[in-house]
Amino acid sequence: MSTRYGFIFFKILFWLMAMSAIVACNNKKPMLTQAPQNPAETPTSQQTWNYGQLTDTIRNAKVIAHVKNGIYCGRGTCASVSIIEVDKKDTIRVLELSSMHSDFVQGEKVSIKPGKKPLSSISLPTIAAYDSKNYKTYYGTILAAN
Repeated sequence: MSTRYGFIFFKILFWLMAMSAIVACNNKKPMLTQAPQNPAETPTSQQTWNYGQLTDTIRNAKVIAHVKNGIYCGRGTCASVSIIEVDKKDTIRVLELSSMHSDFVQGEKVSIKPGKKPLSSISLPTIAAYDSKNYKTYYGTILAAN
């Protein structure tokens, strides 16, 4: 009889360990080495970005910086981040969803087609030199200029 209870105990223990591993793998929050003093007062860069909606295709723009997400979108939504100079006076940030195939170099001429904001949250890479800058941010598809 005790062997049966031991088997059930280990089965439950194994199930609990497997569930905690799954939850830990799906946790999208970064690990903090030190908790901020007041998390409500320290928004992430993405929370302070100024988002807009493109209505027309932007042509003859120039890539300032571009970083691919580096992962394939599967269960979550991911995007690349590009800093684009529209003209000498206007620089924007473009988030391109599921963009594993596009890769642009600094100075390359591009066009940007309007895109739509996804319903879910997005996994984004960082461009440290630009993340804290409050460029107007748009969703779009970046294409090599013709």
